Amino acid sequence: MIVQPGTEEVVAATRTWLEKAVIGLNLCPFAKSVHLHDRIRYFVSGARSPARLLDELMAELRTLHAADPVQCETTLLIHPHVLSDFSDYNEFLGQADDATISAFARDHDYVVVTKDADFRALRLTFGNRASRVAWIRSGNGSTNVIEKILRSRALAIEALAYDETGIIDIL
Repeated sequence: MIVQPGTEEVVAATRTWLEKAVIGLNLCPFAKSVHLHDRIRYFVSGARSPARLLDELMAELRTLHAADPVQCETTLLIHPHVLSDFSDYNEFLGQADDATISAFARDHDYVVVTKDADFRALRLTFGNRASRVAWIRSGNGSTNVIEKILRSRALAIEALAYDETGIIDIL
């Protein structure tokens, strides 16, 4: 676990939430392994505005990209001073725009795995100037169902690195 000094209380509360809600309720089947192997970076944001939080989100993506996956597989960006209301959080998601995320993924050879058709549209419109996309078209489903779908199509998703279309539709 990687934690910056002076944030232990906030991180402890987040770890409790992760253990009881996310792992305890099996909301994310990928969370348990990285938690048990202590490969989560906890970053507590000092941001007081959504714009500053967006900057920190992009910085955390760069930090995660540069990290050794044996030591850090994921980051939890904790923001105690901003987006305390769920409607504010939803509005923020609109600010973390698809084009910025797509460009970051493209620049770092990532595939965006999403249910959001906008990423597919970006790839169709801009070709190699947008990220490669695995578009999940399964409709609503539990986390476990989505996990099974992704695992069953893992080789096809990996093959996107060599596919000029850069899109796979996962049904």
